[in-house]
Formats: sequence, structure tokens, C-alpha cells
Amino acid sequence: MTDYLVVDGLRKAFGRETAVDGISFGVEKGKILTLLGPSGCGKTTTLRCIAGLEHPDAGAIVIDGETMTSARERLFVPPERRSVGLVFQSYAVWPHMTVAQNVSYPLEVRKWPRVEVAARVERVLEMVGLSRYRDQYATKLSGGQQQRVALARALIFNPRLLLFDEPLSNLDAKLREQLRMEIVHLQREVGITSVYVTHDQAEAMVISDRIIVMNRGRIEQEGDARTIYTHPANRFVAQFIGQANLISGQVMEVDGLDGSLRVDVALGAGGRAPLRALPPGAGLQRGMRVLILIRPEDIEVGPAGATSRDNGLEGTVVSAVYMGQYLDYQVDVAGVRIRAQAKPGAPYRGGDRVALGVPPAACFCIPEESDGQ
Repeated sequence: MTDYLVVDGLRKAFGRETAVDGISFGVEKGKILTLLGPSGCGKTTTLRCIAGLEHPDAGAIVIDGETMTSARERLFVPPERRSVGLVFQSYAVWPHMTVAQNVSYPLEVRKWPRVEVAARVERVLEMVGLSRYRDQYATKLSGGQQQRVALARALIFNPRLLLFDEPLSNLDAKLREQLRMEIVHLQREVGITSVYVTHDQAEAMVISDRIIVMNRGRIEQEGDARTIYTHPANRFVAQFIGQANLISGQVMEVDGLDGSLRVDVALGAGGRAPLRALPPGAGLQRGMRVLILIRPEDIEVGPAGATSRDNGLEGTVVSAVYMGQYLDYQVDVAGVRIRAQAKPGAPYRGGDRVALGVPPAACFCIPEESDGQ
């Protein structure tokens, strides 16, 4: 399928600082792509270039087959002609206008007929659940309601593309969770192609059809949420997405039947331990240096001396914090701190000796030369 939005070789610098360093990606029609990364990684600059709020130094941007930006051809379509809806972190509602007036503004400036404006306002306010607030001043509403006003205003003129820049960052945790589901529902209902910017990994995983993880102006990995979480491309992605135990090791054996690896991992004070792990694909060979990724929720915690556990390690509990659905353990294994999240059945306390077991399928190898640092 041809991508509805194409970003090709995009580069943008501010003085000597390169914010976006030659990135390329596409978004299929009707899908939502999230640009995920820490502050300063270039995700918002990328979004602003797509919107036409920044002039890229290089590259091209195409929406629905129409070139919006081409540095090579010196082509730049101004933002008001791109038919792009924007939802920002700040609600950007006008305090002297009612909810209906805020929402209708994009149509008013385009000189749409009043009858059609009124009909569209009613329709989008119903979509975002604000019909009964239409005549109230927008700034009198709650933060979540004001962001719904901003969303309705972005949708009212049927934009070709919808862009979100950290739209939920100013809201409390419960409201963020609620609104992210509303955004998913609305986006699916309207079927509008969207690009969403956030630093919140949970938000990205809930909202996205695909995720691009950015760092230092470059793309570290692109894929669906499950692939990025279970098969990160490098150390940066593994540590940025979820909680990660990363242990250095060396491949000692490659199993010819199932492709699993026996990895000799380095512990403190010169200690070593064997672990069986899955490779990221073909290419890992005996003698190669790797990082083994183990997610805390995949580790079983049991009494010391348990010999039936896969990939058994023994250590001492440093801390155990009750988190409701699980106990969050920090375990010292010969000088290496390992985090485990286990069901709060029979809790272990600080100082207790425990055995940690990890199924080989939950140990994922990352080549050390692609650690993203």
C-alpha cells in the first residue's frame, strides 16, 4: 500500500545543533504513527516540519501524493494550505469565545456558509462529548474538556492529516488514561491519518498502529508496539521502552536446532554464569559480545536452592516494594543488580536469599555493537 504521508530524508538544524538528522518514514492512510522519544530527540521538530511551521534544511514531505516540502526543488507550501489539523500540549483556546465559537473558528476564517458551520459544530461537539457546553466560555471548562475543544477544532474542517504534539502532558494520570482511549476511538471512527508525538511509552503503546523511537534526531527503531517492546534494536530502545535488565555476556554456543544461544554472562567480581537466550535473528556467532535483555515481569522469584528453574541465578534481596498487583524486587546477583516483578504471594524480605528463574524465550540478545549509545 502506498503511504499517505511520506517523509523522506528530513533534516533540520538550529545553528550548530542538528535537531532532525536525515530521517525517512511513511504512514498508511487511516493509521496513526507515534514519534516517541526523550525531550530534545527531534520528534516535535519533525511534527512542525510536517505542519509547515518549520522550513527543513533538506528532504521532502508528501501528503496524499502532493508535495508539501522539497528542499531540492525549493518548494514549500505554507501551513494554511496544507489542510492539517493540530492539537498542542497547551489547549490554545480563546478565553473570550464560547466552546462553539472556538470550534467554529477555522471555518469562520475560511468563510464557510453559516448553516454548514452550525451543522459541523454540532457534529464534532457531539463526537467529543461537549454538546451541552457549547455556549460556555472555553476557559471555564476543566483541562480535559479544554483539550476536547482543541481536538474538535482540529477536526471540524476535515483535515487531510491530524498532528498531535504531547496533547495529554498537562493532564493528571487518570484523565490522560481516559483521553488517550477517546483519541483512539475518535481516530478510528473518523479514519484520519495521524502523527502523534509523546515521550510517554504507555501512551504510545496504547494509541499507535506503529511507533518510531527517536534519539538525537535519528530513528532508532520502527515497528508495532509488541515488536519494539519484546525485540528492541539496541540498548537505548530496550531501556527507554519499559523496565529492562541488561547484562553483558559472550556467546559460547549456538544451538543448531532452535537457534538459541548459550551466553556466558558477566557478574560482579569476575563472576560468570551461563544463560540460554534467543537471538535477534540470524547473525550472532560464537565469541560475539552481546547484551541480554530480561524484562522484570518475566523473572520468577523462588526460594534459594530451587534447582528446577530455567536459567537459574541466585542472589540476595536488596529491597521488596509492594505495588498492589506485584512485588517489585531488587536482587543482588554477585554484584549485579537485577529487578524482578513477582506476584505478591509469599513475599521475601531484604537480606533473604532467593533463586531467580527466566525462561530462555524471555532472554533476548542484542549485539553489543548496536547498543544505540
